[in-house]
Amino acid sequence: MSCIFYPADYGGDRNTSKDGDYGLTSNLELDVRRFGTRKVSPRPVAAALAAATRFTEGHRATGCLEGCFGDTALGYSYATSDDECVIAVWDWGGEESTAELNIGRDEIVVADHMGNERTMKTKGGVLALRLGVAPQYVLDPAPALWGRRGTEAAKMQALAREREAAREAAREVALKSFAPAVGVDGALAVAGEVENRRKEPTDVVFETRVRGVPEARGRVAARLAPGETRKMCVPLPAFKPAPFARMKVEVAASSASGYEEAASATENFLVARRVAEGTAADAFAGWTDPRHETVAGGDADCSLKLAVAWSSKFLMFDAVVDDDDYSPSFPGWFSWNGDALQLGLAKDVLLKSTENTLTDLYMEAFTETTLALTSDGPQAYRTKSFEPKRLPMGSNPKDAKGLLSQAECPLEVKVDRRPGGGATVRYRYAVPWAYLNLAAAPGAGGSVRFALWACDRDAGDKLCRHAVKLFDLRPNAPKQFGRILLAK
Repeated sequence: MSCIFYPADYGGDRNTSKDGDYGLTSNLELDVRRFGTRKVSPRPVAAALAAATRFTEGHRATGCLEGCFGDTALGYSYATSDDECVIAVWDWGGEESTAELNIGRDEIVVADHMGNERTMKTKGGVLALRLGVAPQYVLDPAPALWGRRGTEAAKMQALAREREAAREAAREVALKSFAPAVGVDGALAVAGEVENRRKEPTDVVFETRVRGVPEARGRVAARLAPGETRKMCVPLPAFKPAPFARMKVEVAASSASGYEEAASATENFLVARRVAEGTAADAFAGWTDPRHETVAGGDADCSLKLAVAWSSKFLMFDAVVDDDDYSPSFPGWFSWNGDALQLGLAKDVLLKSTENTLTDLYMEAFTETTLALTSDGPQAYRTKSFEPKRLPMGSNPKDAKGLLSQAECPLEVKVDRRPGGGATVRYRYAVPWAYLNLAAAPGAGGSVRFALWACDRDAGDKLCRHAVKLFDLRPNAPKQFGRILLAK
């Protein structure tokens, strides 16, 4: 690792640090020096990083222990050129598990993630180690087993592959994916892709529930041919959630013999209806009745309402911001540091990497754009792009490459000022489907991901604050984005 961001906290919400605790250390003079401070106090992460560096510096990885101790346990073995060995192991699943490691010693030193060491006995050279979410370091296992030419890591990986193959062979049905949906009748639903892995026809049940919502549960059944994969949809006609609320959606697919696969995810149910095409002069002419929904988290200082629609050309947003102290923002890259909106978009959320960086980027198609009324007029300025050559982005205040043309992606910003400096600001923005790496609109039944933050900078502020956050725009990835469901 060559770079750690960020050495010291610089805060995020005006003169406090409640919205920006990114640093390895606390900035002890945050009120007077947000950047470049020389007075710091280490956070716990600094000690954890120091321990990781101390135990692994000069080492190279000799093996990966993924899948060796369970689905959520992970580990790596390391060795120096002199075969000084260390093993790092943990379980990211949130539950404790046990790893049995043949380390070839009667006793061994184990360190926790903060560097605190303890000596543990083994049974016949096998260490039984309780794992949690924090890494532990097994120091100096036998080089013959864990060194550069050691055999233990390879053996454990081979056993893990054998267990995985046996588990795959035992699967009767496979729950391949699931997501919120809109049924053919317009009601909300949950749809899943289920595969019959048997060599004979199989009766399959797909069921779902939204945790804590009795009216949001149901099931459907179907008979699947050998090897058939089918999309199964559970309608939820009585389910009327707030469109921006995050809810735990649970699903399961089972066969007649009792074999079952289950999964869950946190989702929202925001529906965008199709509208008529606009005109060359007015891209929003066909959207005559936007239905704005209030976004939670606003206050008297700044609040946000949002409506979303789509057409064959555009994904469209209509946002209304009430701001008690409004003024036009800076033009260009720095427009985010004023009264503005920051919009993140993605074609999909990549839950597991394909190990091909370019493929991953195109599958997610993540972009981020700032929308603002500036001293140069309405501007949409792209600050993140999955393909900078085709969809340019700006990276500094002097960079004009991120400025988007009104002809390509129309933006309207209208300000209704009130006495005392406040205003109601309406943003209407149309995003071409190509910006989501799509040749055409996904059509009814499709979905896209997004996050939207309202930036608010009042008189006297040096930096804006993110007054309203609709889903998580940070870090720069769409894993916590919300979902927009496209309907007829």
